[in-house]
Amino acid sequence: MQVTETSSEGLSREFTIVVPAADLETKMTGRLTEIGQAVSVPGFRQGKVPLAMLKTRYGESVRGEILEQTIQDSTQSAMTERGLRPAMQPKIEIVTFEDGADLEYKLAVELMPEIELMDFAKLELERPIAEVGDEEIDSSLQRLAESRKTFAAVEDGRGAASGDQVLIDFTGRVDGETFEGGTSSDFALDLGSGTFIPGFEEQLEGVKVGDKIDVKVDFPDDYPAENLKGAAAVFEVDVKEIREAKPTPVDEEFAKGMGLDNLEALRAAIREQIEREYGQVSRARLKRTLLDRLADEHEFDVPPGMSDQEFEAIWEQIKTATNSTKTTRASPRTNCGGAIARSPIVVSVSACCFPRLDGSITSRSTRKTSTGPCQSRRGSSPARRPRFSNITRRTRRRCRSFRHRSMRKR
Repeated sequence: MQVTETSSEGLSREFTIVVPAADLETKMTGRLTEIGQAVSVPGFRQGKVPLAMLKTRYGESVRGEILEQTIQDSTQSAMTERGLRPAMQPKIEIVTFEDGADLEYKLAVELMPEIELMDFAKLELERPIAEVGDEEIDSSLQRLAESRKTFAAVEDGRGAASGDQVLIDFTGRVDGETFEGGTSSDFALDLGSGTFIPGFEEQLEGVKVGDKIDVKVDFPDDYPAENLKGAAAVFEVDVKEIREAKPTPVDEEFAKGMGLDNLEALRAAIREQIEREYGQVSRARLKRTLLDRLADEHEFDVPPGMSDQEFEAIWEQIKTATNSTKTTRASPRTNCGGAIARSPIVVSVSACCFPRLDGSITSRSTRKTSTGPCQSRRGSSPARRPRFSNITRRTRRRCRSFRHRSMRKR
């Protein structure tokens, strides 16, 4: 085998490798002989099939097998003899591969850089720890109770106010024509929740049962549905019922409804969940600090192909994030009445520490959305948010409050 280095620039190397035809023929004959011991050909005893017949029957497939194996072996040998460490899969370009001729191919490879390691004995890191106070537990309990509040019909005939729930029928029109997703019946809308497009809920404040009003709104310019972007719409709204919120008391029965034995167990579960989330943020900050220190202490070139590959991976994540957001904006959901709603409703997110039925606590979001076009807020459920890096993903949730907490060094 002959190996000739044709290019050496930075971390890039290029070689021309020639494997003699005799070596290829030896491998070809050996492989055909192995096949001849295993196959049965009419008119010949097993193991006695002539080599020429085996070559006629299996020659092409064996040639491909020999080519692949020879390139793999010769490339590995060339790298090992020169002490080279490939950073990525080498690129192969076959120049000549014909029956009875030498195999010639070009090999292009990017190498791992030589890195002089720092003295790790001098590396000092601090990991911040945040204490979870009782006031934060109380706040989480209140958010949890708020998410489980109930509504009862208003009996005094008063008008609707922010915080109330109105049961409505509505039909939307643009230029006098109805549109997909613009009609719904018995839809329960929480006023002040921001679930509908801007300006819709505000016009329902003060309405009474039996009122029929026209709600005039403009769809946002960035609305997902192309035919509704920036369009002026009129919704005919029939107010059927007004309900006021009934707060859920945070007591022992509330805790049992969450699947825990008592209120103290619920508080302990919430504390454990918050501590776990803060621990994730703390670990992410520690990791970020470590990576920054390593970057400051080490200087080396990065293989261009590796950098390009990382860029492509990040770019794919960005495109996935964009597509996921668009999907979330118009995903089908069931409304409070059990029917599929088709309305200009937005994803409503109210994140809190939420006990599962088995008693464990998870951070989740209560969401209401519709099959029709919807106006999206910034942000999405943790289950739908695309994962970028651990640092980015984990820091988003708690970083802001975490920075203002008292820290102590471990």
